[in-house]
Amino acid sequence: MTLDKKKVLFIFDSGRRVGYGHQARCERLAHNLQAKGIKAACLGDIEFESRYITEKTNINWQKEGEWKAILKTILRQGYHALIIDIRNLMHTKDKILEIIKYCSENSKEALRVVIDELNCKSIYGQQSAHAFAASPHILILPYFNNIAYKYKVNENCTILSGSQYALIDSEFEEMKEKKIASYPSERNSNLLIAFGRSDAGKEVANRIIKTLEQIDLRIEKIYATLGEEKTYEVKNSKYDINFVGFNNNMPSLLKDIDIAIAGSGTIRYETCCSGIPTLCFSQFKEHTKDLKEFAGAGLCKYGGEVFRMSNMELANTITQFANNEDKLRGLSLMCLRSKYTSGNGVKLIGRIIAKRLMRR
Repeated sequence: MTLDKKKVLFIFDSGRRVGYGHQARCERLAHNLQAKGIKAACLGDIEFESRYITEKTNINWQKEGEWKAILKTILRQGYHALIIDIRNLMHTKDKILEIIKYCSENSKEALRVVIDELNCKSIYGQQSAHAFAASPHILILPYFNNIAYKYKVNENCTILSGSQYALIDSEFEEMKEKKIASYPSERNSNLLIAFGRSDAGKEVANRIIKTLEQIDLRIEKIYATLGEEKTYEVKNSKYDINFVGFNNNMPSLLKDIDIAIAGSGTIRYETCCSGIPTLCFSQFKEHTKDLKEFAGAGLCKYGGEVFRMSNMELANTITQFANNEDKLRGLSLMCLRSKYTSGNGVKLIGRIIAKRLMRR
């Protein structure tokens, strides 16, 4: 069967509690597969509109009987692959395993792909038949650390581990090449503040903006992406602040950015691939270890666990980072030279999935 006869179902969640990252990763991969002729649909607790996947089914995972009935009906449509990205704070480990296991039992012939978040080892590391039964055919671990951990998975499971599999927009690959060719470029000191859509309840971005009013930085313009889609007013600010709201076209936004303050999600791979020196704060304790390793390789500056920091600690950390021009240039060059982020993760994974689908 040719690829244009294949159908793929993406299962993910998105919303103000979990952010946009899971949906963004799946949509980029869906776009790549659709370009090969593969049809894509999505299912999950999905709050945001989709850029590339038009066929969508919303589901409430909290209603046990309801989600199983809906999922079973959808799976009967004969999807050739299930691509699952539901590792987030809304679900317990047992819940995630239950969903993946249910997909396995009700779609035995389909290729199962799991895109996992941090702390995956604690899920598949469980020595239980439940974990083994839920093991996928392909497990994607888009972290910095390129170690294929020995999970309790089927011996036929292919583990794609490392930041080269980060599912960022493929335009970053071309952007990185241009930045390398033009380095060192003139700096306009445009600052980006980006903590993702899961920041809606925490408002870390707003806290950063208020902190900047108390310190002096050598920057001209601030761009801030905020969790809530509304205009924030800052009266009599010393900086030129532009609230860009939610932005799902990061390559376009980042091309004019010189320095960034960001969270611990996908944004760090995007700024690194763009050669933008970035101060990264951990928003969740589950992200801290991986973020420290990312910073340890010289790919960002680790700021700390923002939920534990006082306003004075936050101000001092930002000042020391943003006003050291030599270190900023050094960090930018480290990012551009890095082998860990290339911007071609979507292409790599899309090629592997397409190849596996051709065999089925």
